[in-house]
Amino acid sequence: METKEEFNPQRFGNTNVNSLTGIKAIAMIMLFWWHSPIKPQGPDIGARMCEIFFVLSGFLVGINHWNIDTNDVFSVSRQYWWKKVLKVWPLHCIAFLIDCSSSIIRYGSDFITRDNAISAVLNLSLVQAWSNDSKLYFSFNGATWFLSCLLFCYLMSFFVINILREYKKPFLVFLFIVFIRVLCELLNIKWGWSGITFNYHVSPIIRLLEFTAGLALVPLFFSLDRKVKGMGHDFLLFTILEIITIVLYVLCIILENTSWIRGYFILAACVLIFVFAFNRGGVCKLLSTKPFAWFSSIQLSFFILHQAVIHFYERCFPNAINSPLLLTIILFLVIVRMSIFYQKNIVKIASKGLETFFARIRTLVKKRTEDNSKW
Repeated sequence: METKEEFNPQRFGNTNVNSLTGIKAIAMIMLFWWHSPIKPQGPDIGARMCEIFFVLSGFLVGINHWNIDTNDVFSVSRQYWWKKVLKVWPLHCIAFLIDCSSSIIRYGSDFITRDNAISAVLNLSLVQAWSNDSKLYFSFNGATWFLSCLLFCYLMSFFVINILREYKKPFLVFLFIVFIRVLCELLNIKWGWSGITFNYHVSPIIRLLEFTAGLALVPLFFSLDRKVKGMGHDFLLFTILEIITIVLYVLCIILENTSWIRGYFILAACVLIFVFAFNRGGVCKLLSTKPFAWFSSIQLSFFILHQAVIHFYERCFPNAINSPLLLTIILFLVIVRMSIFYQKNIVKIASKGLETFFARIRTLVKKRTEDNSKW
């Protein structure tokens, strides 16, 4: 029986598998390309990359925290979720201001409406993904729905881990989770049943199922990784396996784009991530190189900013550059530079300031409550 770690609030680090940081970097670049001025046609690359992000996020949370003692699961979940909020919310506000200012510049006073004010509050609160109105869940910065869903997944992480650790047959558990994800979609397609979700692209519940599929891969990985380490010279074998996995995944995207439902692509993303988690073959070694690791270090900032910056250009300078390719390269470099600047100069100060602000609010509320109780 594995010994569980004693819970430490400072424990929430990022022990990433190197090859998976490379996958994150490539997925982010592909997502930027999908949203870029090039306006690519063909398979829905944006949806496929978001699926990879949710499954991969679940897997990495599991790799880092599977054995943490979660007897006080409410406290652990709250602390973990709050750490993630402090990390993303300051930059989310900056992206919101960029997107909002470009809308005001483009549309003037027509943009200042009651509906947009409501959308702004929901957007800043990171809860708009729970709406069933596309005008709300896609309002302002287009990346915000993703953050809304991801923070919900983080909040639920340790509750889900606690449940998954109770079962001794991880492969069956994994298949059951994927089955539930597929079943929800099939029921919705056949009978219009949408009892647990609003929209399959932005629903926090559906995205939690995908995140959970990633978590469910962790005990399978732990079990097989020990066996793989005893195989000895497996570099060539895993290189071939990695190449085959990539080719099959790309073929699924190209050939089954319109015939497959989203749930089937979730299974394909799980297979891709599981194979590359072992970090054994030549493709993994390539994905583990410094350029991918470096871009992965700014990937979250890049993700939060990229659509806001693209929208700013499209609304404020729509005809400044005629070449979509040149414009895409320039925007990419601008967003990279902004992400680096934020990571180096702002993130720690902003997160610390936000933490201090809310700590003071809690102190004031506690003091006011104590004063009222005396009366």
